[in-house]
Amino acid sequence: MTDALVYHQAHPAKLAVDVASSAASCALLWRGELAVAMAVAWIPSIIASLVITRFVDLRRQRDGAFGRYVADAMTPAVTAQRLAGQVIMWLAAYRHEALVMALGALVIALAWLTRVGVAARSR
Repeated sequence: MTDALVYHQAHPAKLAVDVASSAASCALLWRGELAVAMAVAWIPSIIASLVITRFVDLRRQRDGAFGRYVADAMTPAVTAQRLAGQVIMWLAAYRHEALVMALGALVIALAWLTRVGVAARSR
């Protein structure tokens, strides 16, 4: 994976787009608007990734603690865990199961935190 593909995940704009599109797509799924929800879920995130990896100087992310953490922690397995949590949230929103949506959010949070202890020990 190239540096840009790794470090763009630590950029505040990318994180904001991902969180906002997740919340908006879940709200749309709750209302039963599947096609619009999937467009809202994927299109902004893809555009943000393309713009950030192409035009943004990511040295700040590369040199910062959070960027180093992301480079170490975001393995393919962790990325799959984050996606699994999002899919849980989407399915739960579509089925109006708020508690299960919270479980999906927890899966995502745990994926982000999966290597916190390892990163702290490696300093």
